[in-house]
Amino acid sequence: MKRVHIVSVESDLEAQALRAACEYWGAEVSITWAANANQIVDFFSAAPAHDVIILAGHGDDDGLSLPQLAPAIAANYKFQNKIRPVDFATFLHLKANIVLNTCCCGGTPAMAAAFLNHGAKAYIAHPDYPDGSEALLFSLRFLYACLVLESPSLPAPPDNAGFQLTLA
Repeated sequence: MKRVHIVSVESDLEAQALRAACEYWGAEVSITWAANANQIVDFFSAAPAHDVIILAGHGDDDGLSLPQLAPAIAANYKFQNKIRPVDFATFLHLKANIVLNTCCCGGTPAMAAAFLNHGAKAYIAHPDYPDGSEALLFSLRFLYACLVLESPSLPAPPDNAGFQLTLA
């Protein structure tokens, strides 16, 4: 049985849709509902043993967007507002996982390198801003191929919605 873990950062409906589909296709699914940067750091630094890790959230050219916290609370966390590729490189400890990042701009060369240089077997993400629900629709197609067809490959353009696969 394939093991999937979803790290959801202010992306609850997307995470629930992905979880339901993965469970329907027979995967064992767990979720981290990340409310702060430490929960993201704790998960990714613990050498997760999942076949597929999905990072569901929001991002831009600077990196992964974090939940807005009150200043007094935010002061307790090393990362505030964003986790940049150079930040991910300080704590990632992966074990040949396939990482699917649904965040906008998650497919920058720097972000892909951070994950691949720290143990990811493959890294899939969009280098820009996908339209509307493209990230969810692409993710479902990719996960179907990975979990049901046991062939983790990208559909050909235009069905790949601009997502890119980078292998270690």
